[in-house]
Amino acid sequence: MPLRRKRILFLAADGARARFFEGARIGGPLKELRAREMRAAPLAPSRARPARGHDRLGPARHAIEPRQTPRAAAEARFARTVAQATERLAARYDELVICAAPVFLGQLREHLAEAVAAKVKMEVPKDYVGQDGPALSAALAKIALAI
Repeated sequence: MPLRRKRILFLAADGARARFFEGARIGGPLKELRAREMRAAPLAPSRARPARGHDRLGPARHAIEPRQTPRAAAEARFARTVAQATERLAARYDELVICAAPVFLGQLREHLAEAVAAKVKMEVPKDYVGQDGPALSAALAKIALAI
């Protein structure tokens, strides 16, 4: 009986875009899953003024800063969406390699299901979302050799 080839899902993402690739090994040729590419919704400019609070002593008023910027909130929502898409795709693969911008990687980790997190073979805290398949493969091969 012939051995089944290992299937690895590669994810390259940042706060605005996510691309998926598949391959048989780290450093080998990668095929982009173009139909699975994801982009975050553009952030609408807000013209609303921040809420105001009155000073306890006197007539002064102060702006109240939100706990999270609109951009950070949009990135967190996009991380949740990417994690859900990765969960659906990872069911068909043996291993997962994640390359993401450092802050986005942390957000992605929070939302990954345990079954998907168990498949993670390598995490690279660097933004490779703009790289094509051969460039991403070469970069991952260098990193894998250094480990």
